Amino acid sequence: MPLLRRILRAAALLTLAAGSLLTAAEPVTLPAPEWIAVSGDWKIDNGRIAELSDGVASGDRPLWSTAGSPAWKNYTFRARVSTADGVGSLYLAARWRNQDNCYAARYSDPHRVLELLRIVDGRETVLARTEGAGDASPQKQPLELSIRVEGNRLTAKAGKTELTAMADAFSSGAVAVGTSHRQGFFDRCEVELLPEKQPVRELVIEPEFRRRVFRPEEKEVPLVFRVVNPAGEKISGATFRLRIDPALPEQKVKLSELAPNGSATVKINFPAGTLRSGDYAVQCEVAGPKGKILAATELLLSVVPPENPARFPLLLWDGIDSGEELARLGFTASAVPSFFFVSGFAQEKEKQLDRTLAAVERNEEYLRNGVSSLLKIDTRRYWDKKRFADLLMKNQSGKLQLSGDICHNHPAYRRALEESLEALGRRLEGSPSVRLLLFDSETENEERKLFQCFHPECLALAKRAGFDPLPAGVNRVWGMVGASLYGKKNHPAVLPDRSPEFDFIRWWWLKGSGFVESRARAAEILKKHLPEARTFHDPILRNPAFLGRDRGMDFVSHWTYTNPSPLAVLENIDEMEAAVGGKKPVVPNLQLFWYTNEVVGELTSSADKKKAAEEAASFVEARDAVHFGRFMTISPDHLREALWLALSRPAEAIMLDGGSAISTTPGTYAATNPDTAEALAEFSDRVLRPYGPMLRKMTVSPARVAMLQSVYSSLYGRTGNYGNANRIFADVYNSAILAQLQPRILYEESLGELEKFEVLLVPDTRFLSESGFAAVKRFLASGRTVITDKGSRLELPGVVKLPFEETAKLSAADREAAWRRGAKLLLQTLAEKKFRRTVSSPSDNLVISRRLGDGDQAIFLINDSRTAGDYVGKFGKVLEAGVPQRVKVEFAPELAAKGRVLYDTAARRKVTLEKGSAEFFLPPGGGRLLYLASAELTGLKAKIAPAVRRGEKIRLRAELLAAGPVRGTQALEVEIRDSAGRRHASSGYYSLTNGAFELEIPVARNDRTGYWTVICTDLIAGHRAEAAFRVNL
Repeated sequence: MPLLRRILRAAALLTLAAGSLLTAAEPVTLPAPEWIAVSGDWKIDNGRIAELSDGVASGDRPLWSTAGSPAWKNYTFRARVSTADGVGSLYLAARWRNQDNCYAARYSDPHRVLELLRIVDGRETVLARTEGAGDASPQKQPLELSIRVEGNRLTAKAGKTELTAMADAFSSGAVAVGTSHRQGFFDRCEVELLPEKQPVRELVIEPEFRRRVFRPEEKEVPLVFRVVNPAGEKISGATFRLRIDPALPEQKVKLSELAPNGSATVKINFPAGTLRSGDYAVQCEVAGPKGKILAATELLLSVVPPENPARFPLLLWDGIDSGEELARLGFTASAVPSFFFVSGFAQEKEKQLDRTLAAVERNEEYLRNGVSSLLKIDTRRYWDKKRFADLLMKNQSGKLQLSGDICHNHPAYRRALEESLEALGRRLEGSPSVRLLLFDSETENEERKLFQCFHPECLALAKRAGFDPLPAGVNRVWGMVGASLYGKKNHPAVLPDRSPEFDFIRWWWLKGSGFVESRARAAEILKKHLPEARTFHDPILRNPAFLGRDRGMDFVSHWTYTNPSPLAVLENIDEMEAAVGGKKPVVPNLQLFWYTNEVVGELTSSADKKKAAEEAASFVEARDAVHFGRFMTISPDHLREALWLALSRPAEAIMLDGGSAISTTPGTYAATNPDTAEALAEFSDRVLRPYGPMLRKMTVSPARVAMLQSVYSSLYGRTGNYGNANRIFADVYNSAILAQLQPRILYEESLGELEKFEVLLVPDTRFLSESGFAAVKRFLASGRTVITDKGSRLELPGVVKLPFEETAKLSAADREAAWRRGAKLLLQTLAEKKFRRTVSSPSDNLVISRRLGDGDQAIFLINDSRTAGDYVGKFGKVLEAGVPQRVKVEFAPELAAKGRVLYDTAARRKVTLEKGSAEFFLPPGGGRLLYLASAELTGLKAKIAPAVRRGEKIRLRAELLAAGPVRGTQALEVEIRDSAGRRHASSGYYSLTNGAFELEIPVARNDRTGYWTVICTDLIAGHRAEAAFRVNL
């Protein structure tokens, strides 16, 4: 439409709006040519306005197009919407001022979510929300969408689904349509102007707080409101009233005199600690001295269920945009969809903070589903190379290293680091959702190519550490992972513990680069403000095998790909245990996707081939740093087996990465197999939720077989796989797993622990330190067994060298067969040495793993039998389909000694051993959890007081009955039902300690009175106990 016609049209609409003060007008149609694009690439498609880019504006904001008059006040805006895809969001906005200030109805798929939003200064608040809106996705059939604004009441409709909310922010404005990650069409756009009524309010209530979701642990939460008098007359004797729930008394506050254009502040405590978990439509009013309502608004506030500290954490490294789906799959935390960049704060200050805080607040909504937030902090990336040129790492000639990385020792950088994180900490303080802080994810890929910075500060730091002059030849690309040491002639197999080059590389990784130091400092700052948050770094294994890289972190994590085999999960967990010296928790991160070119076909595009060439040229492998980025969902059986394997080791939590691979959330990874998400949901329901609390307390692995991972061999001999679970080390490890040995990996710095073990495997080792060699020699001299591969240079009398096969270039089936042959070699050798396994099976594709507790233990039987399936099996690169098997398992006599009894938790019954063995059926990719109790469990009893009053707590005690003393930890389910049969928020899965358990049950001030029931179920032997109590007023 020509500009003059638009101006005339706007003038006519203004006149129409003025004429609507007394009577309703005919609906105003808004044909496609009248819409003005604000952002995005809007087009006219068969008379419809359409945005088909499937994208978003900067800051992950919607793409908007606007029409209508800014003078419109009360009206209904309707449109018929349809889409070309099934995922993303559509918007209708009312009282539109600009893209940062308006009300909006947002409709999102795949879960047909309808939300009412208030957007003020770019900050989005969800006023109301529901799922299952409309009859079907607008991809399948057009959907009637509308938003109505009348006074301070908002109404959104999608089909027959309706939401309402109260809001005081904008009194007038135009309309707009929008899309986010969606190809959307809008037609039949019309505005019905409503008769303007006399104002029902003379005052305005403005909440001074942004949060809407609260934890019961917060007890009394202060809510601050501002009551504004925009009128020309003073108002006296007014009362602010707040109603939360019919069961609670109304709260009242007398207001001071309100001068014209003046305001008053009201502070009222929201009793989150004594309310039943749920959503509350909190009504706020200001009444005059004669009861006239001068202002009214409504807020949706929520009290989330109390945290169950026993619950086994299942973390999502990225996200899924549905709290309900996250909860269904079993997640306890999900990542905030935005990094906080120290560089961003240095360059934009408050804008970076605002973006991060907006993302955190959006994630708070998931607390309603028991899902807390993981926030990622990056201290390294995206510094403006011109503005911060002096702070970038320099080489010896003063030029930038590589593409220009920030120097973490530079005083100006350290000041920026501390300033940014102090600012972030202050803004996050009191956050109810942020429970995990991830620092510098995936930075080692670049760090491994860097070397000593030649800033004066860095050189002075090296000098104080004793490196003056610097060792020759070390400071080059790949120098810190041994490129300057590898290939030099005449290195003896046994190396001195200390050398200038080795000492410098170790110092650089632990201190000289500043990377560990700045991470630790960043964590220290944020934990001052968020003391309950847990800090971690990943992937921890992509650097040389030195202890100490975890400084300042509460736990460490590493990414594991299940191709070619899920057994990589166990190797990475054991390597993480080695990396922290067994002194900190570890969390495996299972990737929910495969790189397509690793499992399907061959590389064909030039871009793919170029990336593969880059990887081949790397001194150490970085498989996910350079692959071209085509992905597919892992198979359901791979995920099942990987989860069983991860749970069988003493990990503190399990993390998954690739939410878009198992959902319809837009993201990097394609969702190509819907059955994989269902496999996760099933595992969470049947295994992780019920038995996770018990397993969390079993924190020890058996110490019979050790494997050495030598940093000297890595640096001087270019061995090791840097967490990629491949090469000969992985071949030997997998053979040991299939031999049912459960090895523990040790770094050279931990060889003082060797005395605990009976067998030492030393694979893929070309060099050892003098102290490492001496420790191995002492171990061998003590009559214990040392086994190496044929390529080893470890020459000691009595060492057994076995012909393990290198499998990197073999098909998946051939690799598995080679590992089984290696397992057979190990078992034959150990049999000759009189080594007897505690739990074993004739099956050569059964993994047996144990978690030890205090007098009890969990025994895992995990099915590693797989074949080529219909998904990707025909390409020969991965065996993705599990094969069921029935296995015979043999138990050493000492397991049944002293009254111990073995239980099958799936059947909740005792296992009867015949000649020390029993048979078990294992489904495809599945497992079996056995529990070894210190005594036979004969019953369960529950005790609770007969009555409690609302607003008080009552204590439940459950006790196992047994044939002898009960030791260790046992799985327990507690179900609490109120007098109407509604499940109480304290219901859930817990664990008994030494056969006893106590739970304090809070009864809310608005809970139902009457008789409540409690059912406790022992999840080991299946015993059940019931009790009841009465809730009185």
